[in-house]
Amino acid sequence: MTVDVLGRSYKVKVAKLPKHTYGDCDHDKAVIRLNKRHGDLSVTLVHEVIHAALYESGLTHIIQQHGEGLEEAIVRAIEHGLTTADLIPEVDLERIESDGMGTD
Repeated sequence: MTVDVLGRSYKVKVAKLPKHTYGDCDHDKAVIRLNKRHGDLSVTLVHEVIHAALYESGLTHIIQQHGEGLEEAIVRAIEHGLTTADLIPEVDLERIESDGMGTD
């Protein structure tokens, strides 16, 4: 599965990630990885797409100048706003590839 983020295609994969990691976004490779062990992959995907949008827009570089943790706070605020407004669609897991590392 791929998602278009401000004109750049990001490949979305299910991956074996550390237990505490719900997902991550590799801007250099344009890959979003989701940890299947954690609840709602739809919310995690939206969270990582917001990170990608901030990066692709150039805002990540500005935000990082104001201290570590600010980007995550902004992303979580937007994610929670979308979640509470019930605006996050369900993700079809069949459309997401495994990265070959397994999902156990």
